[in-house]
Amino acid sequence: MKRILLPEFEKEPSPFCGRAEDTEEHIEDTCFSGADFSRLDCEKNEFASVKFLNCRFAGTNFARADFFNTGFENCDFSGAVFTDAAFRKVKLSGCKGLGTYFYKAYFTDATIEGCNLSYSNFSEGKFRTAIFKDCAMKECGLNFCKLKDLYFEKCDMTGADIGGTIFRGTDFTTCALAGITLSADLHELRGAAVNGAQAVQLLRGTGIIVR
Repeated sequence: MKRILLPEFEKEPSPFCGRAEDTEEHIEDTCFSGADFSRLDCEKNEFASVKFLNCRFAGTNFARADFFNTGFENCDFSGAVFTDAAFRKVKLSGCKGLGTYFYKAYFTDATIEGCNLSYSNFSEGKFRTAIFKDCAMKECGLNFCKLKDLYFEKCDMTGADIGGTIFRGTDFTTCALAGITLSADLHELRGAAVNGAQAVQLLRGTGIIVR
């Protein structure tokens, strides 16, 4: 697996003491703890060397926002919008993102670990050197994505829709793939690694009788 860079902080970010709605368009070297950004409009905002701890982003608009060298820990961004957002050298840990909209988002040097991202939409996203680890990704949309060095480890992808995305070189052997949606010829998984039980499930979906 290619090395994925993690956020690094030369100094501990300064605590933010104001209201979330008073944040500026460019935030740097700041730590938000317990802040509520719910339903705020943060479109095109830039965040650099920022920590978000136990923050709430339900329904927040982060379209075309940029997150660089940033960490999210135990945050809730269910229903938030990250259309065309960029995540560069970021880590999401223990976060909840049910039904989050990551359409056309860009991830590079991104570590997403222990998160519940079920029903989220990553369609037409771009992933370059990123990993999903121990994540719930039930019924996620991963359609027509562009991938390079994307890894999945122990993720529950039951019912996910991966149609149109080529996963060549991706290892799914530790993941749950029951009920995934893809093309009838399974071309999305050509060159991907699956285990024996997964192969049987996939073949049954084509109408082939496995005995």
